[in-house]
Amino acid sequence: MSVERNLPVVRERKLAILKGDPELCAKQKKSGKLLARERVAQLLDASSFVEMDVLNADAGVVTGYGLIDEKPVCVYAQDFTVKGGSVGAQHARKVLKVLDLAEKTGSPVVAILDTAGARLDEGLDAMNAYAMMAGRVSELSGVVPQVTLVLGQCGGIAAAIAGMSDIVVASKNASLFVNGPQVVSAVAG
Repeated sequence: MSVERNLPVVRERKLAILKGDPELCAKQKKSGKLLARERVAQLLDASSFVEMDVLNADAGVVTGYGLIDEKPVCVYAQDFTVKGGSVGAQHARKVLKVLDLAEKTGSPVVAILDTAGARLDEGLDAMNAYAMMAGRVSELSGVVPQVTLVLGQCGGIAAAIAGMSDIVVASKNASLFVNGPQVVSAVAG
């Protein structure tokens, strides 16, 4: 396909991604939570956000950079409306890319966590994705400031990633746990 013929298709896909699934977006709003891009927009200076890899919507994470009080910052926000914000290989690649950018530029990182955990359908790839993210967050400790906003559920390795941050802020909707309530209940009886 030529660029001229392909461009409208790409534009249409981008608009659909930015709009999101109307049903899931409404459910997120009904639970009293903002959408990932709304969270980023409220955090950063107006019109300063540059989103990276926007066409990779299935990753379930919004990544990019912008300004807070005119100072550069890298940010990623898990999108609970896409597979519960769960972490898989694509998700990790996007997060690792923004963490690499933070290291290169010396910019602080703001992580906005709201995740159902690992993508179980990806098996070991999901576990590897989480391990890569946790390893990179650990490597950046003391290199760039890391701030985590826990704005929903955050379990397993995501809770450990939050714990490795320099500052953690939890909303009233936040829950940090190593094992989900169902696992604890099953084990503890």
